Amino acid sequence: RVIPEGASLHCSLFQVIISGSSDSTVKSWDMKQAKSIATLEGHQSPVLSLCMVGHRLYSGCHDGTIQVWDSSNWLSMATLSDHHGAIESMCVGPDNHLFSGSADGSVRQWSGEHSCVATYDGHGRPVFAVLASLSRLFAGGGNQQVWIWDLRTKELLQTIDCELGKAVSSLAICRNLLIATGSTEVVKLYGATGAHSLTLRGHTGRVCSVATTPVHILTASADKSIRVWSVNKVAAAAREGAEEQEEQE
Repeated sequence: RVIPEGASLHCSLFQVIISGSSDSTVKSWDMKQAKSIATLEGHQSPVLSLCMVGHRLYSGCHDGTIQVWDSSNWLSMATLSDHHGAIESMCVGPDNHLFSGSADGSVRQWSGEHSCVATYDGHGRPVFAVLASLSRLFAGGGNQQVWIWDLRTKELLQTIDCELGKAVSSLAICRNLLIATGSTEVVKLYGATGAHSLTLRGHTGRVCSVATTPVHILTASADKSIRVWSVNKVAAAAREGAEEQEEQE
């Protein structure tokens, strides 16, 4: 079955897909029936990003607002409006805090009470990808760099020049390796020190996004393909100091 295209998608563990659209709405879909079960209205411009934290759904909008929804009844709980640019990306971090990356060049950290508890800026360009681990915050954006902060001290630890075209568009972590994609057809991996460890080649179009499971790295590309890479093989190649990896599982 094909579900109508949205600007962003989120898949939950309860057989529900959440889509955000350029028509300013958010929809929830029954995966088995491919049928819309709820339409959430309240945004005034296109919905660009989605994130689920517990029973709360966050939808980020082009106008810089984030709408908070209760997934038990799909009613609006709050509107977060501290950003001054489009909400390009969101993720969940420690203590179920929400992190939002914006075209205003900042990343904001939100508590469960919907208050902004920290702002990470200095990126200087739109933030298209944001990722939080237990102790680190990663942000990738329009300057081809990834910025890394310490979540405890809020200190900027380092920046990585990725050379991935115009921007870094997607980030993931796998076995202490940072994975980054951008405006090119390759995927780059970096070690704990920020040094380039490995380049994955195989796509013939821009790699739009990356995701990981315990055993696989999945990359989606503008070449209309999804490639599945073995985590074991990639990690081994990175340890051995190989510069490139073309084989996929």
